Formats: sequence, structure tokens, C-alpha cells
Amino acid sequence: MRGLEDFIVTVPGLISPIVCAEIVKEWGWQAKRALVEGNKLHDDRNCDQVIVEPSTALDAACFKGLKVYRKVFPDCRVRKITNYVLVKYREGQFYKQHVDSFPDKPRLLTISIALNDDFEGGEWAWFDRGVTKRFKCGDAVLFPSNFMFPHEILPVTKGTRYALITWFTE
Repeated sequence: MRGLEDFIVTVPGLISPIVCAEIVKEWGWQAKRALVEGNKLHDDRNCDQVIVEPSTALDAACFKGLKVYRKVFPDCRVRKITNYVLVKYREGQFYKQHVDSFPDKPRLLTISIALNDDFEGGEWAWFDRGVTKRFKCGDAVLFPSNFMFPHEILPVTKGTRYALITWFTE
């Protein structure tokens, strides 16, 4: 019998550190504080983000990660990728516990790729911090986007953390 933690799958070295550095160089400087309607700031996060243009190489990497996930969970029936978001966390920045699927954004599977590892803090935490993980540059983590997988990014205590995130849908 599987526990919920088993549905959080790590894919080591999904993309090379060189490609990670190129993504950060091209997009990282554009990341700005996340806003909602009426320019009101989110109170559940204080990270910076930017929508990253899709590319064949990014799609190929994410589908390679999905292939690994499907080896463990062959009934995972996702097919399409949504938009890519580069998320930048500077010292003191975080993202409070949340889930990734909403009525207006029905996401099924989350994939996040660590773009660097030269920072402190900023760990992933799931299930009220019952499970915490830290990833190396180029590693990916995949997990269901639904209400069963509340997660957060703990505050960065030193340096800057970068990650590339997208979601799979039907």
C-alpha cells in the first residue's frame, strides 16, 4: 500500500546545470513580485515570478520527467503542459502552504525543476511540514496538484533560489 509521500517523485538531473544557468540568465532578471487583480499583492507568497516562453527543449525535459512518473504510476493520464513560470525567492521570501489546482486552473500534476542550489533555506515542505525536501540544481520533483498535496516553500535564509514550474492537465 502506498502512502501520500510515495506520490512525490524526484527525477535527479532532469536538466543539466548549464541549461539551468542559461534559464536563470535569460529570465531571472525579469522576475517581479506576483500580483493579483487590481495590483493587490498576494499575502500567501512574497516571491518574484515571470512567465517563461515555452520551448521544445523545456517540453521535452518535462515529458521525460513525466515518463519517469508514469513508470511508478502508469494510470497518470495527463497530456498537456500549461505555462512555464520561473520563480525567484530572495532572502526572506517564501510561499505559504497551498495547492496548485483551482476551479479556474484545473491542474493535475505539478513539476518543478531546481535551477540552482547555492542558497540556504527554501526547502519544499508538504503536509504541514511533515515532509521536507531539498533538491540539487537540475533535479525535478513531480506530485499531484490536488487538495491532497498541500505544500509550501520555506523562507530562503541566504542567497537566491530559482525554480521553473509547470503543470500538466488532461
